[in-house]
Amino acid sequence: MAELNPPLGTTMPEIFLDNVKRADELVNGPAGTINDRGGEPLETWRQMMAKNDEVRQNLIPLSKQYMNEAAAQADIANIPEGSSTYVRSPDSSALADEYMNVAGTLTATGRRMPSQAAIQAVLDYISSLIATDDADSPLLTLNDEAGFRLAAFGLNAIQSNAMTAEYDEFIDGFVFRDSVG
Repeated sequence: MAELNPPLGTTMPEIFLDNVKRADELVNGPAGTINDRGGEPLETWRQMMAKNDEVRQNLIPLSKQYMNEAAAQADIANIPEGSSTYVRSPDSSALADEYMNVAGTLTATGRRMPSQAAIQAVLDYISSLIATDDADSPLLTLNDEAGFRLAAFGLNAIQSNAMTAEYDEFIDGFVFRDSVG
């Protein structure tokens, strides 16, 4: 902070009057900045309100959801240029699709909020890879799309179509075997 002459706390009437004038400009003047007594810029009330309004306008589209793309496009004047908004997905694969205002036209960004059904499908698929019913069954299997097991991982063994690796506690290591044994 700059040295003030006279220093802070001075009770001179001229300083008091100067501070009152500056406060009046800060509160009632145009948007911008006013220098304080030390020459440092202070934002005016209108400048702070303009910044708050800009932030608010940029946040509004993020909190708004539209039932369809046509409704969002009809409200494009309320979606600032470069801001994103969400449109309910027409199918159950996602909850909503993200769109961005590009020169007054909604443009899909390709980003989606997954639906509970989509998340559940992923969880179910992952659960199908994990077996927990038998002590000798693998903890994790990797299968192709047809269900053919490509590899299996257990507590004491790793198995693929070409090789099996089993942990042997007597040698404190893994024994590797091919399909012949």
